[in-house]
Amino acid sequence: HALQDQHFDLQYISSTYFVDEDQRMGVLGLIEGDAVFTEQLYADVLAETDPRAKEIMSFDILGFGEYNDAIPDIYRELTYNKYLDGMNFVKYLHTLGGWEQVNAAYDDPPRSSEHILHPETYLAGDAPVSVSLMPIYGVWEADWEMVWGETFGEFYLRQYLYTQLDVETANQAAAGWGGDRYLLYRERDTDQQAWVMRHAWDTPTDTDEFSAAFAQLAAARLATSAFSLDDTTDCWKSGDGEVMCLRTESAKGTLAVFAPNLSLARALLDGQA
Repeated sequence: HALQDQHFDLQYISSTYFVDEDQRMGVLGLIEGDAVFTEQLYADVLAETDPRAKEIMSFDILGFGEYNDAIPDIYRELTYNKYLDGMNFVKYLHTLGGWEQVNAAYDDPPRSSEHILHPETYLAGDAPVSVSLMPIYGVWEADWEMVWGETFGEFYLRQYLYTQLDVETANQAAAGWGGDRYLLYRERDTDQQAWVMRHAWDTPTDTDEFSAAFAQLAAARLATSAFSLDDTTDCWKSGDGEVMCLRTESAKGTLAVFAPNLSLARALLDGQA
């Protein structure tokens, strides 16, 4: 990292490109992935002349062996994304254009976790689409508050889908991510939560794949079947009253909500009309 800072000014990069959490993950994937890839190449060369280097190469340098069932999967996945997915991203660039290609990435860093997970999207200039959501006013009780407004990103979307879906289905559904915006609300006294998320997708096929996966997730999460709220919106309601809805806004756009009751879910949907 000292060498990276010497040549590329990491403080400037972080202050310029850490716009949101998803873009931060993209930039860190480059920085950490470059470090791990360089360490591996150095160890490989060193092992040719010093057999002791093989012992170093066998170390669990990322600490993956320390994870156990008591630690949530998301922490392990965050480590994998930063170091292993990041390393594969840098390796992809290096294979195509050597160190010149890797160095050039510091002048134009990855802008999303999608770029790290799919290096070809970075090289294709597939920048995230700007997506907006309107904060909801006038429909909440006084004890509700908005606690988070961010870009979710493909990485965290995958993690959310993993909670109910198999890895292959979740990854396929999250691929084709074009951009998003997420707002999370919380009721102060009961700690109930509600959220709304708008997605932009690269193609109509990507929209269909995500919609099908979301339907599976909602049905599994709430243990219920879908019902139509209107011509473009399907909802799922649990026995406890919790509701999830998905609205198809366009051929390449969806709006998803979760709320503790149907009235609040409608308000979230209508607030984004």
